[in-house]
Amino acid sequence: MHTEHFRPKKQVDIEDDPSQRGYWWLGAAWKNLLPACGHCNRSPGVDHPTGLSYGSGKGNRFPLLPGSPRANGPGQENAELPVLIDPSYEEPSHYFTFRVLDDLSFATIKHLKTTAEQFRATGTMEILGINRDGLVRMRTAHLKSVKYAVRGYIKAAKVLNQAIAGNAPQPVIDQCQTDVQQEWDELYDTYLNPSRQYLHATVRLVESELCSAGLKLSSLLQGRDLHLPAASLV
Repeated sequence: MHTEHFRPKKQVDIEDDPSQRGYWWLGAAWKNLLPACGHCNRSPGVDHPTGLSYGSGKGNRFPLLPGSPRANGPGQENAELPVLIDPSYEEPSHYFTFRVLDDLSFATIKHLKTTAEQFRATGTMEILGINRDGLVRMRTAHLKSVKYAVRGYIKAAKVLNQAIAGNAPQPVIDQCQTDVQQEWDELYDTYLNPSRQYLHATVRLVESELCSAGLKLSSLLQGRDLHLPAASLV
């Protein structure tokens, strides 16, 4: 994990603006610092260990929307219209969702209201390599584990319901309740804790699986944190 300058402090890539010499006044500004994976933080080029070329990576990229002014001094950045989405100020799930295609989990752009939003979503996806091969495969493997865990919870919940409906002895019901709680605790702690990676994709999958079983994620959280927009939860 790297600490990345959202607006490049020394120079802006010539592809975006050959005349801009960097946002030097934001070099130590907290609002301009973001955590970034190594791939997102590098510049497009050649991977020296493998010799393979790659086209994504932020590096010193900082494109603006057509017609946007480019800042050249302190305070002027407030008038800019960046292409890249800053997740500390904007909710990425407004722009992206996740879908499984050919058994692989891809980020896809939502149906957005404006051309500017579409432009920003496309630019962010391409520059950061959100659907690069390695990330897609890691995300897919992660979601397969999530699916296994949520189905384990659903299975335990069904066993509990059957025990209650069948008037099973109280010790049996108590054990079933314990099993359900253990499955839920493991699912939340391993995959839904706010610090976990792939959280938006995970929530989408968990919601879908629970909905198929007649359950709602929002009802199961019971006060536990899940730092996603309330509108994301069914």
